[in-house]
Amino acid sequence: MVIFGTIAIAIDTSGSIGQSEFEQFIGELRDITESMKPEKVVFIQCDSAIADYAEWESPSDMPEKLKIKGGGGTDF
Repeated sequence: MVIFGTIAIAIDTSGSIGQSEFEQFIGELRDITESMKPEKVVFIQCDSAIADYAEWESPSDMPEKLKIKGGGGTDF
């Protein structure tokens, strides 16, 4: 079993990202965490700024439902 320390994943939640894209991102986040088995997950939603930041001690701590935060422009 491969175990990593902390992984951080940031996703684009600008106005051009809808619910279906967000759900796809979350599915990919779950796939990544299931295969990598990190000790800690940092999840960041951002548009032109960080709209939400969450940390989970293990992938199993991730909530079943996540709400999209952001919706502004993209200007990293």
